Amino acid sequence: MSISGGDEKSSYFFSAQHIDRTGVTPKDEYSRNNFRFNASRQGDKFKAMTSVSYVDDKTDVAGASPSAGSFYRILLNTPGHIPITDYKNWRTDKYANPNNYFNAYFKNPYQVIDQNRDTSNSNRLQGIANIEYQVNDWITAAYNVGLTTFNSTFKNTQEAFTYDPTLTYTRPADEVNAVADGVDNNFRLNSDLFVTFDKQINDDFSAKLIVGTHVEAFKSKRVRIGGNNLYTNSIFNVGVRSGELTGAERTTQKRLWAYFGDLTLGFRDFLYLTGTYRQDTSSTLPVENNSYGYYSGGLSFVATSAFPSLKGGVLDYLKFNASYAKVGNDAEIGRINEVFITPGDPTAEPNSTSSQFPFGTTVGIRPSTVAIDPNLSPSFQPRLKQVLT
Repeated sequence: MSISGGDEKSSYFFSAQHIDRTGVTPKDEYSRNNFRFNASRQGDKFKAMTSVSYVDDKTDVAGASPSAGSFYRILLNTPGHIPITDYKNWRTDKYANPNNYFNAYFKNPYQVIDQNRDTSNSNRLQGIANIEYQVNDWITAAYNVGLTTFNSTFKNTQEAFTYDPTLTYTRPADEVNAVADGVDNNFRLNSDLFVTFDKQINDDFSAKLIVGTHVEAFKSKRVRIGGNNLYTNSIFNVGVRSGELTGAERTTQKRLWAYFGDLTLGFRDFLYLTGTYRQDTSSTLPVENNSYGYYSGGLSFVATSAFPSLKGGVLDYLKFNASYAKVGNDAEIGRINEVFITPGDPTAEPNSTSSQFPFGTTVGIRPSTVAIDPNLSPSFQPRLKQVLT
């Protein structure tokens, strides 16, 4: 569904969409809602625009078995001549039942579909806004702001199954009732202010100056919590576990502020001299060394504009450009302070197979495998470029 309208000075657009899908794997489901709104307005000296989008999606898919792996991995280890769909009624069919299933090392894939479920619900909000005001015929001010948020929750559940202990042949390992819950939150904000001075000084010379500021903020948080040996498979909640909880939490944050300038001088539309400068202050660098500047300069000459007689035949446009730039960069989050990780922490080691601390009253942490430097400095990359077009 979509709605749009407007007049010679304004416009608007709204759309909404709902999607329901099923996956290749039986019982896998996905649904999504999309909403978008755009609007703009222009006056004699004022212009504004905004765009907002919101996406909400839900998934319910087969999870992975701790002992046999994912549904796909189990299928890969199933002989191709086996009519696998004949084994879907594993709770009631004698030969599909886990105790009598033909594969002694991998589960019936339909058992994993029913006993291991991963559900999630995510939403994303993105918005941008732009305001521009023309002070006079050679001065313009503009402000841009962008916002992105992401929030997600998930729940992974596992239903217990205990194999017949009297069986004399190999079976996969027993599994217990278990649940794992998680939350992810991300927030990012970008803000830019520009003031542009664009002046034709006289018939020969022109000048264009852009000055502005940039603000950037980022924050994320991840929480994981889990419980094993639930005493029921009717309530998948860590509150009905026996034993200790597993879990972890991870929070990161970054802020950056900058101001900059860009000056271009032109002579008779064929010779241009450009210079830029930017000063950044970043929270990912040491406080005493978190501000750094970088710059660039360039010269361009349009030969076909300076000498029109060059045009003709195969030559229509000839331009020479030379530039030098020194680009600065800050560090990634967590590169100036020692970061300690709990072994098995799912927020820091998502693929870890090690046991998670604490063990009862015994705690344990280890340093990160990434080298850190409390005296870290900004990195700079000089670049020299020459182009003939």
